[in-house]
Amino acid sequence: MSRLSPRLADLDRLPHGTLIELAVQSLSYQRPPTAKGTTFIAVSDESGLGNVVVPLSVYDRDRAAIRGEVLLWVRGIVERRGTATTIRARAVRPLATLLTGSEQREVRKKRPQPIEPPRPGEAHIRP
Repeated sequence: MSRLSPRLADLDRLPHGTLIELAVQSLSYQRPPTAKGTTFIAVSDESGLGNVVVPLSVYDRDRAAIRGEVLLWVRGIVERRGTATTIRARAVRPLATLLTGSEQREVRKKRPQPIEPPRPGEAHIRP
């Protein structure tokens, strides 16, 4: 059973191996060549900063969200090594997925309307 943790600050109180779900803001991600495909995401919420470790299999599946979204929903396992607490991701989705309940969201862009140049002697006001 997973547990939605409202804050990154709560991770220190959760036992190693707890399955959690977090809503976070992605600050940056990196894929060092020495990490054998593992991706590291620095995340934040209103309580502080945290780190998410994304295995290659999860990155391959959820790449679009990791690379293209700022607000993320992360499901993963709490891991501790010494004093460091991280989340090993099992799934990374756009936060909009959680809020709308849909896997895919279609975004339609409005076509820009051509702007006619003003006639001599007239002011041009954009609509």
